[in-house]
Amino acid sequence: MKNFSFLFGIISCIILLSGCNLSQGIDVFFTIDEVLSLEVFSGGVPARAEKKTITDAEDIKDIMTDLNKLTIERNATDDDRISGGIGNRFLFNLTDGNEYMVIVHQNLLWTADGVYIVKEIDIGKSEFWNSLDYDPVKVDESELPFFR
Repeated sequence: MKNFSFLFGIISCIILLSGCNLSQGIDVFFTIDEVLSLEVFSGGVPARAEKKTITDAEDIKDIMTDLNKLTIERNATDDDRISGGIGNRFLFNLTDGNEYMVIVHQNLLWTADGVYIVKEIDIGKSEFWNSLDYDPVKVDESELPFFR
């Protein structure tokens, strides 16, 4: 009986801990010092996509802070998918040559780990894009970053 209670306790802890990350923000596995630049893509539709390249460390840090504040409510389902628009795509170019991408579109968050419903926040809206004080550059639809 003691073995069963011990096993039940371990399984309960694992279940509780595995559910914890749904209420937290995204996990960014790099620091501001590891970011060379940040490319932010936006546009009403892919054919009208634009990019702003963020190079100022303070601006990148502010965006990283905003992304880490996202609160994940649950995993997204097919019914939650939004058609139209590209949202705001964040492509972090890291000093080791790797890239890290996040897409925020209204209340949806895409990461390499999955698609989630988040509490609606400004970083997924056009007002955020307009607040970035960098010149937009038109990009071809083929230049938009996607999860592969």
